[in-house]
Amino acid sequence: MSTQNTLRFMHYNILNFGSGGSCPSQNTRVDYLNTIMAEVNPDIFTVNEMRINLSSGVNTRADKILDEVFNDGANNFSRAQDTYLSTGDQVNMVYYNHNKVELYDQDQITHDLNGDQLTRLIDVYRFFYTENMGPDTVFFDLIVAHLKASLSQPDILERARQTAAIMNYINTTSLSENLILAGDLNVYSSAETGFLNLINPPSGPKFNDPVNQLGPWHENLDFKDYHTQSTRLNDIGCGSSAGMNDRFDFILTSDAPQSGTNGLLSLNDSYTTLGQDGSYYDDDLQVGGNSVVNASVANALFYMSDHLPVSLDFFVDYLFTSTPEFKYENSIKLVNPAGDVLEVYNNLPFMMQFAIFSLDGKKVYSGLIQNVHEDFNIAELSGGAYLVKFYKDQQIITTKKFIK
Repeated sequence: MSTQNTLRFMHYNILNFGSGGSCPSQNTRVDYLNTIMAEVNPDIFTVNEMRINLSSGVNTRADKILDEVFNDGANNFSRAQDTYLSTGDQVNMVYYNHNKVELYDQDQITHDLNGDQLTRLIDVYRFFYTENMGPDTVFFDLIVAHLKASLSQPDILERARQTAAIMNYINTTSLSENLILAGDLNVYSSAETGFLNLINPPSGPKFNDPVNQLGPWHENLDFKDYHTQSTRLNDIGCGSSAGMNDRFDFILTSDAPQSGTNGLLSLNDSYTTLGQDGSYYDDDLQVGGNSVVNASVANALFYMSDHLPVSLDFFVDYLFTSTPEFKYENSIKLVNPAGDVLEVYNNLPFMMQFAIFSLDGKKVYSGLIQNVHEDFNIAELSGGAYLVKFYKDQQIITTKKFIK
């Protein structure tokens, strides 16, 4: 459940939502989605495979989810503007809690580095945090991508073209340091060029896997806890089959959210593949006996899509300041994890104050740094993650994270 100063992101390939054929009707799938959303309660929800109707001015299918899932009985959510690509009828979309964040701008990546049109449009959304506004606004840029599928060599090359276009856009556009990439990436291994472009680019920002589970994901039992496709072992006439044996769906972050240095901290331990308890390798997602969700949620996951959704929480530091001259990232170090004593090493030639905050924004400890090495008794703090803010003349000079 989302709490104050925390944002929950969720990504889901909603399997050609709006199509007919053997897939459940839109109304039935909305019922499934309501069951899933009640379990996760995301603040930001990104999707792939939203069907569009190019003959209408408004994507009524996107509105159906907004009205009947997120704003049924309330009016807390908004969605981005519609985007269309002439080469296909499946697009991305983002829904967001406008009481906590606001959509500042949106853009699209449509062409590769040679100027050729990509097979699937990639959306870029810039948000800023609005709840508990502090001395500086926390911005983050959210990229939503659905990369080309299959193990064929042309499709592998197409994925590489798509991710190269993403990284080129990042390097040539003024974006926040807080970058989040969500999508069905359709990659089979972290060694695939399409994925290496994201996590190990030759220059500029890079992305990180919050759970650090890199390797050959396809048909690999070692990654059974992170596989997201397919929820169906046998063909039910709607989506892919063959059971749970691929990790296609991701939420990745740039370096800044990993350290919390730019007002947004990725809570990596919260990363969840909903419904996946590691028991379904090369098998159906089991409805009965699922150890992480109840039967109703598991049933909704099975029929809603052939993918499982992924989610990740972020702590928002609304006291964040972006003034660069007050950043001394490498001058203060903590012994981490900490026990009953927090050890602080300081290379700066001045005294400073510090305060420890829990991840719900409550100040739980404060003190003064006067020496190169200081020990502070934190035995009364409960186990968990904390943020430490260091101050000089009432200005935050850096922020650190530790685990007790």
